[in-house]
Amino acid sequence: MPHEHDDTQSVLRAALYVGVFLLLGAGVFARYVGPEAARAQPWRLWYMLSGGFLLTLGATLYGIYHVTWMLGDTSLMGRYLTETAQGHLLLARLGLLVGLLVLSMGWFRLDRWMYPPLALGLLLTLTLTSHAGVAGGLQLWAGLLHLGSGVVWAGCVLMLAVVWPGTRYEPVLRAIRRLSVLGSASLVLVALMGVYLSWVRLEEPSNLWTTAYGQFLLLKIGLVILVVGFAAVNRLWLLPRLQAKQAKGLQTVTLEAALIAGVLVISGFLATAEPPPPSS
Repeated sequence: MPHEHDDTQSVLRAALYVGVFLLLGAGVFARYVGPEAARAQPWRLWYMLSGGFLLTLGATLYGIYHVTWMLGDTSLMGRYLTETAQGHLLLARLGLLVGLLVLSMGWFRLDRWMYPPLALGLLLTLTLTSHAGVAGGLQLWAGLLHLGSGVVWAGCVLMLAVVWPGTRYEPVLRAIRRLSVLGSASLVLVALMGVYLSWVRLEEPSNLWTTAYGQFLLLKIGLVILVVGFAAVNRLWLLPRLQAKQAKGLQTVTLEAALIAGVLVISGFLATAEPPPPSS
């Protein structure tokens, strides 16, 4: 396969991750973490939701086209979607995307209970089309936990950075308190599952710097360490000062959100890089 095809797949996967994190991060934030802050900024919430939806939808649809184009016949798109396991997953993703967007309209009273299974289903379509999905077994569930925990923590940080400007102090503080507790647990899961997945795929430490997969992983680890550093500053230094009304804090949260966006882009390239072959 030509190198530019690999680049296209990597860019599409990166766009897919960014879109899903925007969509689900906004949904989780608005329902469970910062509903008061989200209600204070409905248009910003809608920009996040619609932007995440369109980015995920666009990456998925173009990905379908790109696969059949690489096969040499784009007229095969219908058969690819209806006659292959991956096509069925992509059709399910499209249906789940529409369902999540409809739920975000606020038309259903049981929205808080209907949202988690749809969100989990969307994440499962990503996991099943990743390295973890190909490996199956424990790697599949570890990949799903890694992705889901990342959405809860990183997606909500992205949303917090968007709704904070112009929002009153009390709703922001309540959102940060909830995110501090939920984010700490999510971050532990992200780290544990990430270490496990890296260990089973790399097998040997030297693969970190001798393979493209390892090099992308090193870059991702470096960015994650920076994100965790900002998260620790926000948890241990910023939150107490916000509670005492001694700091504003938007700058550090914005930097954390920007680094998270970088992690998502690198994750897209990591997801399409070939892991080192198993040692004989």
